[in-house]
Amino acid sequence: MKLDSKTSILDLKKKLYKFSKKRNWQSNYYPSHLSKSISIEAGELLECFQWQDAKKSELLSKDSKQKEKIAMEAVDVLYYLFMLFYVLEIDISESVERKLEELHIRYPENKKSD
Repeated sequence: MKLDSKTSILDLKKKLYKFSKKRNWQSNYYPSHLSKSISIEAGELLECFQWQDAKKSELLSKDSKQKEKIAMEAVDVLYYLFMLFYVLEIDISESVERKLEELHIRYPENKKSD
């Protein structure tokens, strides 16, 4: 399965920023606003799973209509995350690599997580 192989992270960031710029949304993109928006949108994503236990939520995400709704809510979160990285000029790939290095040290493969 080749998911996410069409577009690079940089291309997505640029595409989303260009979309925002054409609507003059980026004029309000301050790190504090974007961080709040991430939290708000994450809450909307959580609503997709409200009152669902783990097993039901897994089944829910297999329904194509619900899966689309989940995807769109998750993209809202991703949108604001990408805009935050864009505005702050943070390299997403580099940040992920650094975080993984930190996690490898904190949680070695032979150590169980708490």
